[in-house]
Amino acid sequence: MEKAFKTLADKIITTEELNFILQEINQIHNLVFKETNKPLSKKLDEIKSQKLKTALEKWEKDKIISNNPSQQAQFLEDLKKYLQQIPQIRMQVARPLPSGFLKKLALWFQKETGKKIILEVILDPKVVGGVALEYQGKYYNLSLAKEIDKIIEEKRIKGLAL
Repeated sequence: MEKAFKTLADKIITTEELNFILQEINQIHNLVFKETNKPLSKKLDEIKSQKLKTALEKWEKDKIISNNPSQQAQFLEDLKKYLQQIPQIRMQVARPLPSGFLKKLALWFQKETGKKIILEVILDPKVVGGVALEYQGKYYNLSLAKEIDKIIEEKRIKGLAL
């Protein structure tokens, strides 16, 4: 089951995508006990996440997910718990980053940490250039704003007004 969960998790790059999928799982959970004679995949008309739809249909076809509503509900709860435990890196950037770049960045973090990582991208124009990162309680300011602040402080100490 964990292998199936990992397959879906690998397609999730940002917290925005993660939160959307978690909402969809909650919505599916509400459908489990309705029309119990229908397979779960036939109840997904309202679900917008193609990633999740495709995964559920495959899991159903591969018999990873049961036809039993109680077991389906438990499966969905286990899936939610699995997705919620994925570590996240908070990134503050000045402007939106292209999705292709975010995918490459997520893969790089995964390679460096040895774990699947979800990127929480926060837009903050004060970052100026570069990025500020927060991971496991540690903060790394790799932005130009830090350097600009340092120059301003040096000028202030020397008595130069900016």
